[in-house]
Amino acid sequence: MKKKILIILIALFANKINAQCSVATFSYSQNFDASTGSLPTCWTNPYPSNIFALNSGGGAGGSPGYLDVECFDGGTRYFAMPKVVNANGILNLKGKRIISNNSTRMEVGIMTNPSVASTFSVMSSVFLGVTNYSSYSINLSSYTGTGQYIAIRISPMNAGDGVRAYLDDINYTSFSGTGASIFVDKDATGSNDGTSWTNAYTDLNNALANTTFNLGQEIWIAEGIYKPHASNRSIAFSLPHNARIYGGFAGTETIKSQRNPTLNVVTLSGDLNGDDNTIISPTETTRQDNSCHIFTAAGEKRDIIIDGVTLSGANANTSGNDNTAGVILMTHIAADNIISVTLTDVIIEKNTATNAAIFQSIPFAAQGSTSILNLSKCTVKNNTGNSVLGNMLYVGHRTYNQKTYGTIFNTLFYKNNCPNGTSAVIYNKVNNGSGVVTPIYVRNCTFSNNSSSSGNVAFLNNSPDSKFSNNIFYGNNNAVPIGWSNSGVIASVFNNNISQDPAFGLNQNPLFKDSVNDDYNLDCSGNSPAINAGNSSGISTLELDYAGNPRLVGVVDIGAYEYKNRLSISSTSSVVCLGNLVTLTANNGTGIVWSNGVIDGASFSPTVTQTYSVTGINENGCPDQANALITVNFPPTISVNSGSICLGQSFTITPTGATSYTIEGSTAIKSPTTTTTYTVSAEYNSNRFAINFDGTNDYLSAAITPNFNYNFGYTFEAWVKLD
Repeated sequence: MKKKILIILIALFANKINAQCSVATFSYSQNFDASTGSLPTCWTNPYPSNIFALNSGGGAGGSPGYLDVECFDGGTRYFAMPKVVNANGILNLKGKRIISNNSTRMEVGIMTNPSVASTFSVMSSVFLGVTNYSSYSINLSSYTGTGQYIAIRISPMNAGDGVRAYLDDINYTSFSGTGASIFVDKDATGSNDGTSWTNAYTDLNNALANTTFNLGQEIWIAEGIYKPHASNRSIAFSLPHNARIYGGFAGTETIKSQRNPTLNVVTLSGDLNGDDNTIISPTETTRQDNSCHIFTAAGEKRDIIIDGVTLSGANANTSGNDNTAGVILMTHIAADNIISVTLTDVIIEKNTATNAAIFQSIPFAAQGSTSILNLSKCTVKNNTGNSVLGNMLYVGHRTYNQKTYGTIFNTLFYKNNCPNGTSAVIYNKVNNGSGVVTPIYVRNCTFSNNSSSSGNVAFLNNSPDSKFSNNIFYGNNNAVPIGWSNSGVIASVFNNNISQDPAFGLNQNPLFKDSVNDDYNLDCSGNSPAINAGNSSGISTLELDYAGNPRLVGVVDIGAYEYKNRLSISSTSSVVCLGNLVTLTANNGTGIVWSNGVIDGASFSPTVTQTYSVTGINENGCPDQANALITVNFPPTISVNSGSICLGQSFTITPTGATSYTIEGSTAIKSPTTTTTYTVSAEYNSNRFAINFDGTNDYLSAAITPNFNYNFGYTFEAWVKLD
């Protein structure tokens, strides 16, 4: 009896835990100091190995507890945290990597099912530093899905490398709907306090200074041109901690999904006088009034999101820090500062500088500083810097233990210029020796029509932990688009790329649609070597390409654009019998025109075997045609003999024209004593046909086709008349 009671109690306790984990929370905090080896209650590991919550003195700040994530096999590890009411919030944690000979990637995202790894959707990616714990703050405010589990994925930058990470002091706080939208509209005439579109701020810097982003607030900007100052070149838009800036609004929207950045263009411009001509140079006369920077971020400024705007017209050509980083300048002013900015659906164009036209981080003497710049679905075009390095400087520094890194996904780079530099776009290096990792991960981007003194569009110097995959480097001003000064192996950094230099990828023309007119879609032939040639590993099914279309259409393509579906035809059947109906429907196209009088999606009865064609514009914007052959089967000509016999004689029934027959009475030889009708069933190619014979029209043919469905079994009769 005691044993039975114990079993019941255990079952009740298990049910209580399950019920506890099904209740969503607004926040949680975990320092692992009470750990005994297993994950805490309500934490889930889809891959139940190599993740240990330990209490052995290895935690941040000397605390005993920490989470040990081991990937010695070169694989990937996931874990999901407790269920939350709203996955739209802030996740803070501390982390470091233990193995120092490679780069450990930590991706934070959302899961809809914490037990199924494939439901993970990445929201942010960082690279863990070595030796000391660093603090990370991940802003999940852009999440719009239904997942309620914050999750972390640890993986190596280079497939197959063993990695190991320690994580500690993980805490999450949901915005839980408390954050209000702060409105900015240059044409507003109300109270200028940002509380509504009517009372919107007319100046973006005022909105930035008066918004409490830690409460989940966002800035929504209505269409128009906004400038940092009327005349002072040294003033930029100053980015606060956790800032979230969204453009693309008409000025009437009530929810963010109603915006349209393509239609409602928001330009953050440095052209203070509004007089820039078409010459894009830091020495051009009409640019001498321009702002030195569009954005600046100084000190601890993490998890900044800028989405759906155009950044244009900066000219950093004065002195000091105002001669570089026209688009965004990061300045560290204290030890262990972290500045992280993510640009999504942003156009970066027509910016100039004496040095880097787009991005640079300044360490000063700040020890341990980290700079992160991520780009997703951005356009980077027509920028010119006179730096001897490049226009986007992902540069670390051993002396200052400074790390600069980021991810660049699904982004298009064209017509950028660095006439004195080693790279037209990206320069990735560790200064003053090794020991500091500055990895960048560049995936599914297209680089074309860019120019530099060396002809490179990317240059890697002492940065073997970076990774470039699924990119197109083609049509730049030199057939050698990559500069390489690394001790590492090229193949471990570059894979599945198209490059005019075969050392860095497949040397084949990617077949752009119209690069002369800046259209870098893959052309209409469907024969581009980039199609289905990428590596899909780690790419979420929710990810979008540069144009905002699904990134995964089969195997991922190489380059910024995913080649979408061709025009196709769905048919209810490709083989029908005469008299049956068929329905043809065109897929993946607009402007549909059918041959032979077919109406799209309407049933009809074909009378002959023929090919039906449909034309239209497919999902790639290309004229296209699809064909469908519909075969019509006619009933065969089947006959059977009839005749007269005398009493006592026999008669042999001999049917012809079918594949097999079944004769009533099993035998074909008949000796009737009266005039008798025998039934013969025939089968032809698995279709049965039948008709009642009258002794005259003893055959079945198309000419006298009765009105019935030939797909079913039928019988016909042989008449034997007894004289």
